[in-house]
Amino acid sequence: MKKLLTYSLVWIVILIYMTITLSFVAKKESGINCRQLRIYIADYPVHRFISKHDILSLMEKHQVNCIGKLLPSINTHRTESLLYALPAVKQAEVYITSDSTLNIYIKQRTPILRIIDAYHRSYYIDEEGIIMPSSENFSAYTLLATGYITEWIPLRRNQSIFLKDSTGQIQQTQLTGLYTLASYINDDELWKSQIEHIYVNPYKEYVLIPRVGSHVILFGDIERMEGKFNKLRKMYKVMNATGWNVYSVINLKYKNQIVCTRK
Repeated sequence: MKKLLTYSLVWIVILIYMTITLSFVAKKESGINCRQLRIYIADYPVHRFISKHDILSLMEKHQVNCIGKLLPSINTHRTESLLYALPAVKQAEVYITSDSTLNIYIKQRTPILRIIDAYHRSYYIDEEGIIMPSSENFSAYTLLATGYITEWIPLRRNQSIFLKDSTGQIQQTQLTGLYTLASYINDDELWKSQIEHIYVNPYKEYVLIPRVGSHVILFGDIERMEGKFNKLRKMYKVMNATGWNVYSVINLKYKNQIVCTRK
């Protein structure tokens, strides 16, 4: 019984000590001012859709002043919400560290395809299928799609290309087709380095423009996509022997065959 009483008293003393200590720390922190602002953009300068200047301008515009302010008065959640309003922001974290620094961590969206559509609008599609407006200050080195791209989609923040019909099913559209093709190309080292441009012709077929060689690749639609790229890989092995300037068109549209047009 004495042991139990002693044990209980020890825990009471510990709890009282912790309460007093935490109260003291909280009271001390409540009187500390923010000393500095640290901004970290994870994938900069590979992607430069957002700069530190952009973030500082945004904070100034919305009167988010942190330097010299008491730490408890800084609304980190509001600052995060403001950052998420930038279309290129995929992830934003705002937090205060023990050295009285307000830290801003930004991860940008990664574009896999740039679209210039039939209406002369220019925008990107990121790896999650989210629309990103083009930047006046930066052009991402990525696959380009042009031509008869007639699907109209709003260029607003967090706009997804994956639209659902009345039954809840994702609609198969021009943009989802281009996204599927671009994703496949970006996931393969050979095709990522070789294919630089997707042209959509008047028949809504995909024509691939390579970096190496003076030919074009008539791909058709995305049906049997993997098989078509396997055929193209085999054709390129043949072209290593015959030369890269023999054909003007490599047609992959037809099943189990390749139709080539000589120059």
